[in-house]
Amino acid sequence: MGPYRRRSWVACAALVLPLVAACGAPTDPYAGTVTKRQVVGHWNGDCGATIDVAEDGTFRFDRFAYEFVDHGRDFRRLSGGGEWFLYEGVDGDAPESLDLKHKKGLYGLEFVRDGDGVGLGLRYVIDVDYEEDCVFSKKPTR
Repeated sequence: MGPYRRRSWVACAALVLPLVAACGAPTDPYAGTVTKRQVVGHWNGDCGATIDVAEDGTFRFDRFAYEFVDHGRDFRRLSGGGEWFLYEGVDGDAPESLDLKHKKGLYGLEFVRDGDGVGLGLRYVIDVDYEEDCVFSKKPTR
């Protein structure tokens, strides 16, 4: 590799790395089986939503962002409650998830590693086209 080519590569890397950092790293799947005990509790989302998962199979959420509106500038949000259950997938085709049944809607939250990369987190994909999601943690959000 010649000196000019090396400089071009370094310049490209210098431009791309800040963009990747600004967009955030992809969320890693959670390795391992998730139990009922792990999902019960209070969850804070980085989108401003909260979910309270109870041992009796019920949940309540507040300001749950479930859809983009206004060409991706704002969210449509839900508050209320319903039933929850753990979905284990079929023959490995689908990732394990926490499914929230609210009225006629069903919202599947993927099990991911939390922000520390160690514990359990929950991820709801709000809009695939805009690559927008909400990641929930049992720790307070910043």
